Amino acid sequence: MEKNRSVFAERLIALRKEKRLTQQELGNLLKVTRSTIAGYEKEGREPEYMILIAISKFFHVSTDYLLGCSNNRNSNTRTISLSKQQYYLLRLFNFLNNFNRGVLLERATYLLEKQQKIN
Repeated sequence: MEKNRSVFAERLIALRKEKRLTQQELGNLLKVTRSTIAGYEKEGREPEYMILIAISKFFHVSTDYLLGCSNNRNSNTRTISLSKQQYYLLRLFNFLNNFNRGVLLERATYLLEKQQKIN
């Protein structure tokens, strides 16, 4: 591994080269600029969640593999699709601290129970 290059960067480069794609071609496929791909590969930039998922799907590898959490390229878990609302809610949840996550979960449980009583 090149000095100061992340596992993500190394793996992205290797996967891109396996498919014989240029940075420009990969950028076009992911709807990002060539300089964005270069940033991921050379400057230590990290992709947003949706881009990470798109990279994972395109190369048929798990996000855990891309991030260096696993050496297994394939995920044993199912991939699910999220609506924009679900993705937005998940992003908000991830930005909350543990206390506020608990508050949100309690409120969501309350709303679900209230809805079930109405139906």
